[in-house]
Amino acid sequence: MPVMDGYEATETIRELEQEQNHIPIVALTANTMDGEAEICFNAGMDRFLVKPINIAHLKEILEEIAEHKI
Repeated sequence: MPVMDGYEATETIRELEQEQNHIPIVALTANTMDGEAEICFNAGMDRFLVKPINIAHLKEILEEIAEHKI
């Protein structure tokens, strides 16, 4: 993203949202380095997906979002 990266965007969204209006944020990255998931979670992301996408895992996450579990 030209102005901010995904971590900064997530942190900004978290600062602006109200507690009752949690916006689910799912990281999608090709970066498989150790600690990447922790960095995403520390930024405020709810879930973490690595490319190539596992369709079953994506479906599971989307179902959690639809059921308001995240």
